[in-house]
Amino acid sequence: MKTVVIQPRSGKITAIVVAAFALAAAIISISADPANGWRSIFFLVLISFLAWWVFWTPRIDIAEKSALIVNVFSRVSIPYPRIKLVDTRYALALTTDRGRFVAWAAPAPSQWQMMRAKAEDAKHLPETTYVDGTVRPGDLISSDSGQAAYLIRREFEKREEITSDTPPVVRTWHIWQIVVTVALVVATVLVNI
Repeated sequence: MKTVVIQPRSGKITAIVVAAFALAAAIISISADPANGWRSIFFLVLISFLAWWVFWTPRIDIAEKSALIVNVFSRVSIPYPRIKLVDTRYALALTTDRGRFVAWAAPAPSQWQMMRAKAEDAKHLPETTYVDGTVRPGDLISSDSGQAAYLIRREFEKREEITSDTPPVVRTWHIWQIVVTVALVVATVLVNI
């Protein structure tokens, strides 16, 4: 299985729009008052960076042996044998022996998306999808959470038992993004004192 990346298109569009507005604001600020306009640059870079970090970065990588959830503050690599439950109530959430991990990139569908869903979106899903013969809206294959849950459950149902060779669940924190954010906040404050 080749790696499938699930990343909402709306997040990328939002990040691009915010960055475009920040660039336009920088150009207007500097051209209107060249002596003091540069003071807004750090703030506008901060806004653009946060938009990229919050809206562009979250994703789910579904590979042959594990799923990688990339959220704003951390990334979690989860081998399929470690998954105990796949839930889509509010967003895709994987429960493991190390806790519950929610994927920001795969929220449950909105009311509008549920109204547009077709009957075939709920057919031919893995066995573990059905609860009392029904499917949750978050499991509909036409939603980000449903698509991710479908692919993960398909691998989850083929899983082997946990052995001493099974890799652990690994969470790493996005330290450099946090450091850059703090530095930009400090710079913004210092140039405007």
